[in-house]
Amino acid sequence: MKFAGDYFRVNPFDAKFSTFTKALSYDKQLLQKKELTDNYSNYSISGTYKVFNPFSLNANNVEMHIRSIGLRHYFGVSTPMYIYQLVARFPDSPIGRRKIRKDYWQMVNRFRRLYTADFLQE
Repeated sequence: MKFAGDYFRVNPFDAKFSTFTKALSYDKQLLQKKELTDNYSNYSISGTYKVFNPFSLNANNVEMHIRSIGLRHYFGVSTPMYIYQLVARFPDSPIGRRKIRKDYWQMVNRFRRLYTADFLQE
């Protein structure tokens, strides 16, 4: 939850799923929205942020996608699963590539600090 809150403009863990999807649908910063909902709880939305950028390097744009990947069964309960991702497009240059690698390793290390200790204690 801590990790998602830092990188996604709308945190999926802040409220119920319906509140989360409504916030995505009405986000004024999300441009060129493509939204798809069907009768089987499959939800998909994508768009582009021109202003929002959670990375240290200035991106040309940041795309957001969330899509249903179907039902998975956990402990005998059918649970809808989703993929929620950000795709950032950066200018290509040697300096830019170094900054991207630096951002990537900062994210990896932060993820490890936040979650590895919890996994090891269980």
